[in-house]
Amino acid sequence: STLAQAAQEMYGQAALPFFDMAKADVVVSFGANFLETWLSPVAYTRGFSKMRKGQNGKRGYFIQFESRMSQTAAVADEWIPLRPGTEGLVAAALGGLVAEATGGSHSNVDAADAAKKAGISLETLEAVAARIVQANAPLAVVGGAALAQSNGLQIAKSVLALNALINKVDSPTVFLSPLAPGEDEYHRPASAQEMADFVKKLDSGAVKVLFIHGVNPAFELPKSFGFADALKKVETVISFATFPDETALMADYIFPDHQGLESFGYQRAATGAEASVLSGMQPVVSPFHNTKATADVLLAAANLPYADEFAFIQSKLQQFVPLEGGSFAAPEINTFMAYFQQHGGWWKQGELAVAPAPSDAVIEVPEPKFEQGEYFLVPFVSPTLAEAGANKPWLQETPDPTTTVMWNTWIEMNTDTAHELGIENDDVVRLVSAAGEVEAPVYLYPAIRPDTIAIPFGQGHTAYGQFAAGRGVNPADLFSPTFNEAGDLAFAGIKVRVEKTGRKKLLSRLESKIGVYGEGLEEH
Repeated sequence: STLAQAAQEMYGQAALPFFDMAKADVVVSFGANFLETWLSPVAYTRGFSKMRKGQNGKRGYFIQFESRMSQTAAVADEWIPLRPGTEGLVAAALGGLVAEATGGSHSNVDAADAAKKAGISLETLEAVAARIVQANAPLAVVGGAALAQSNGLQIAKSVLALNALINKVDSPTVFLSPLAPGEDEYHRPASAQEMADFVKKLDSGAVKVLFIHGVNPAFELPKSFGFADALKKVETVISFATFPDETALMADYIFPDHQGLESFGYQRAATGAEASVLSGMQPVVSPFHNTKATADVLLAAANLPYADEFAFIQSKLQQFVPLEGGSFAAPEINTFMAYFQQHGGWWKQGELAVAPAPSDAVIEVPEPKFEQGEYFLVPFVSPTLAEAGANKPWLQETPDPTTTVMWNTWIEMNTDTAHELGIENDDVVRLVSAAGEVEAPVYLYPAIRPDTIAIPFGQGHTAYGQFAAGRGVNPADLFSPTFNEAGDLAFAGIKVRVEKTGRKKLLSRLESKIGVYGEGLEEH
């Protein structure tokens, strides 16, 4: 929501920006972990690999501004650990330095002051600006925790404004993804603010019947939203879950849906390309259990004139049969449907909207607001488990790319900070925020700012099967119901207090603590 709203205010059109790394030779990222879980890792990994290969024998250069070294930052040429919430200020300062070097105008942000507030050196900012000036196709990217600040909308607009300044007319690297076929306007997901308002509606008793499909709000929403208590006010709750997750176990009825490999469907995809795409899916196996497609249940309940889900999808695709310029053509719907399944979808070229003129894009970035606490908290989505992978043992057994930890939640703490607090590897500590508290073992992580603590999201289930339930903690329990101007949850605006518990819990990790830390070396 934050990135889309920033694009609407900057471009005058509601759409999701796509940052075309394949055309760039220098990429400066502000918190966007595009090689992990952000937006479309497949599209961005493809573009990143092309940028790295470079053009005319010159390898692309990558700089990541981020308080914690993520999997994405780990492959950067430069990782610059700035203070959380200062990303927009740094982007504005870079714009000023670039404009000064090229004879243009951008912002009145003092670069020395911005560097001081961000906790980095002025020389570092000047070096980055010089690299942008020398580049043929520079690109600035923003995402992740940078957008989840109280000033996240202004941060996004500041980075888009920087792109407006540095994008070359003959080789633009930022555009708006075209609308999907049959889409009249951009449809974004509900914001956290809208979900909080919906929870209040549930709590008021205004909703009598609630259908839940494809989400697990009892786990995914912060406990401070009060969803579990509000759900009790709904007379009838019907879940279409494929697995007994926390929300499904609170439902009155469960009508288990097919799994993805057993299902028909389609998706309007933001591809990161000029093509306007309608992506198709079809079953590759017969249902293993006595399940039924959610669409079939709803079609039957509403007594709609469709034999089944397949017939419904076919009726929606009918509008594309007479259109010209698509990826394939067919004389009638049955042939079109066969091609649709064979090709995995249907697409056609769309028109791209590129960045606005620099003169239209000067942004003021306010100071970020943080809760009371000692350390900045950076929650991040586990690149192995994501939001819904904890029920799969093979994912639990997959080591985290940066820490190699498996099967549990850990708290990343700078080594110097931990030693000042008398904390060692595997010590269980308590993180306390304004909304709640969690306990987890510490992982000493030198690639994080001393004033920052990080924790992965993905564990902490109370249900969801034997491999997920009772394992680790859910960092969403620390989140307060605070939002940025786009209505998204300002989960990066949290500060926490650290309390020692006096307990230890050994983390399962692939790496050797002897080889990495020298721990236990004297015993061998």
